[in-house]
Amino acid sequence: MKKILFFLLLAPVLSGCVLKPLESQDHPAANCDNIDRAVNVVYEDDDVIVVNKKAGVPAFYSDGKKGESVAELLRVRAGCGNLSAETQWFYRVDTLDRGAQGLILFAKNKKAQRFLLQQSRDGNIEKRYFAVVEGIVAKDGGVINAPVDKDPADKSGRKMKTVKKGTGQDAATGYTVVRRLKNATYLDVSERTRRRHQVRAHLASAGHPVFGDAMYGATFSGGFSDGLAMQAYFLRFKRPFSNEILELQLTPADRLAQAVDFAQGRP
Repeated sequence: MKKILFFLLLAPVLSGCVLKPLESQDHPAANCDNIDRAVNVVYEDDDVIVVNKKAGVPAFYSDGKKGESVAELLRVRAGCGNLSAETQWFYRVDTLDRGAQGLILFAKNKKAQRFLLQQSRDGNIEKRYFAVVEGIVAKDGGVINAPVDKDPADKSGRKMKTVKKGTGQDAATGYTVVRRLKNATYLDVSERTRRRHQVRAHLASAGHPVFGDAMYGATFSGGFSDGLAMQAYFLRFKRPFSNEILELQLTPADRLAQAVDFAQGRP
């Protein structure tokens, strides 16, 4: 029988200590004195670790800026706890775009990574987002079902676009309207598949880019604060090598409330 462990992470855990973005020039390098403020770990056991990533912090790649990514910060943290762990690696299972915030899952060893990646391929890892998007979404809910592929017009090689059926990677994104705002909509979004930039590309293709997402055509929200109005607030997965189901949930982030205020205040 499967045992479900549910963790509701309330506002104090969600917001943590308010820091300037890690890329800020006057932000001190992560060290053992400030590491728990630099990287917010919300769950950890022998095989997995889940972090509440800040907006503006990359998950894995830091564009040459040492110590900036979540994976690098976790290595610093491991070394602080045990010097023999300084070279510990944290293995990719999940990812989260640099401009988004919220829950991201890492494996702590190769065996756990294989276990979790198989869950992901089978569609058994559930991740949900809150997002504020431009425009009024007409339907109360639905599924955007369209394959995605790299956008050849994007020189950075990062942007994705929806493509014709039978090409690219199959992708499906579910959504439910939480609240309709003035020229914007607050959504609860689920990944039915797990593709790069899937949620952002799908919402943009429907004419509703995420607030602050200039890469995908956001214009109305151009004056919104840096980063995206998008939070990975819910994560559900089976713990490696057990029958326990873990459910982690964050309360809505301040950035979402800021996006709502921004939308309601615009003419």
